[in-house]
Amino acid sequence: MDLLKLGYSANPLKRQRHQLGLPKTAQVTLLRRVAMPTGHAACAAEKRLHARLRRQHPEAVVPPEDYRGILNVISEVYRPWLRAELERRLDRIEKAAVPVGMAPGAGAQDSQTQDGGGKDGGSQDGGGDDRAAC
Repeated sequence: MDLLKLGYSANPLKRQRHQLGLPKTAQVTLLRRVAMPTGHAACAAEKRLHARLRRQHPEAVVPPEDYRGILNVISEVYRPWLRAELERRLDRIEKAAVPVGMAPGAGAQDSQTQDGGGKDGGSQDGGGDDRAAC
């Protein structure tokens, strides 16, 4: 089953393997990371993003019964076809969150998905480096 799980995590790998309760055989790809100034900013941005996605793309929200027994969550899971829209929104979040004088993505690892502050949104599972993962 292909799904997109969007959310803030200070430690995305720990979140994927331990907190989400994924089966050991699950294939997981961290698509993007977005550096955020603080964990609070990441969480606020994530909440805004989820609200907008639910409102503007309700058909992209995967019902919990579709992934029950696979993921230990009840929300914030989307259909894979929403990825391009999600990437556009993460681009805006990243641009809005970049401190003056810092290049976009600076401090974030390549080719990983996250979200944070700005107009669109981020979820938190602990402290750490204040980067969110999708």
